[in-house]
Amino acid sequence: MNTNFETQDITLKDLSLHPDNVRANSGAGYRAEQIAHLAANIGECGLLQPLLVAALPKGSATTWGVLAGGRRLAALTALSQDKSAKSFTKTMKVACRIVPDNETPAVTLSFSENDLQLPMDALDRYEAFAAMQTRDHADVATIARTFAITERAVKEALRLGNVHEDIRQAHREGTLSLEALKAFDAHPDPVVQLAAFADLSEGSGGRIQPWSVNQYFQGRFVRVGEALGQFVLEGYKAAGGSITADLIEEDSVLEDSALIETCLRKALSDAADARRAKLDLNWSDILVQRDYSVTSSYGRVYPSDCELTPEQQEETDKLALRMEEIEIAFDTAEDFDAEMALRDEYDALSEKIGEITTKYSAEDASLSGVIAVWTGREIEYLDGMVRPENMHENGKDGDTADTAASAYPRVAAQDKWSDKLKSDMAHVRTRSVALALAQSPELARDYGDFTMIRSVMSENSYRFIDENTLRVETGSRGPDLVSGSL
Repeated sequence: MNTNFETQDITLKDLSLHPDNVRANSGAGYRAEQIAHLAANIGECGLLQPLLVAALPKGSATTWGVLAGGRRLAALTALSQDKSAKSFTKTMKVACRIVPDNETPAVTLSFSENDLQLPMDALDRYEAFAAMQTRDHADVATIARTFAITERAVKEALRLGNVHEDIRQAHREGTLSLEALKAFDAHPDPVVQLAAFADLSEGSGGRIQPWSVNQYFQGRFVRVGEALGQFVLEGYKAAGGSITADLIEEDSVLEDSALIETCLRKALSDAADARRAKLDLNWSDILVQRDYSVTSSYGRVYPSDCELTPEQQEETDKLALRMEEIEIAFDTAEDFDAEMALRDEYDALSEKIGEITTKYSAEDASLSGVIAVWTGREIEYLDGMVRPENMHENGKDGDTADTAASAYPRVAAQDKWSDKLKSDMAHVRTRSVALALAQSPELARDYGDFTMIRSVMSENSYRFIDENTLRVETGSRGPDLVSGSL
């Protein structure tokens, strides 16, 4: 078989897929989105590899058929149709290698080029990007444009190329998977990576799993882009905290764990104090993580309905009307994102109405406060909390939130609202509960149990043990108590 094929420039419009091209009928890899990166590369670098072509029978629509290089042909055609790619036209000349008429095994030639190419190893490809920066002086934007990928993808590749050489070598030798190798870039410092690699290698049986790498780094370091990192970042920077920079800014690491906690406590304290002032309560406190063993010992009071000014009444009527409109729109929402946007607006309006129509009584405000809790993702406010030592004031006994909340009389909201607002809110609340229950059969069952139990018990016969458990007790004819939990 002759391997010294003549190279000839052929006009693009005279080229098409050859019937003997092994991918001619599959269409594999020829769609616009599949050749976008190839077209971008040819647009930047030109055609690096000539097409392998053979003459087509007379009477064919074109003169030459491409045996190997169909995707390159598709990319060139796409570029010729792109008005912004000015040097690419249907009449442009394309470098081709000509298979002579006496070369019969055309299918073999086509299969050889398509099947026997060895793709670059993932690590080799990532390290190539680093070499493009250092030796070709290509910046991230240029690399992204050349290969039609995002700048973040380029940065992730470059970051992997910066993983400690010993760890990369373990991947080359086959003792470390690509997924595990990628996991080591959780910290941008190769020295830290190598220390983690050494620790994890002990007792791993020579095979480090990706999950073990993730678990090792989890909780040890805080990235800028994480919820905690974003929450403390301003204070951390102001305090001069050390940050190890990453190619991707949000993946840079805050190094000083003690300072992170100090900043977290300060930010939580500021947020709790602002909340206390807004609600006009007596004190504020913080928890850096949820701790039900602490909060369950507190009582809790709730705001009472307050007298509305004409302006406030008008505003709440408008808000309730908008909530009704949202209910109607929810039934015709086009997609999940639209539903969630409506839910968020509905919740915000409901909260706004609550802020306008309710207020803590002077007695409750003098005893209660707010606790700002960091959930790991955001602040959760526990409003109207009553400290255990204050729960027996004014001669009131009890050890639960409900008992503390019942220490003072409440005025029914309906006595303060207009007739229209009463009607609107009754409908809105019914609809809101129905929507919530429809999303969770388990919630519907629990709500039914709760309603039935609570409806037959006296006010002082039940109490909340924690946020998820209601304990009900009632006296029996015998000396013992009948009790149950929901």
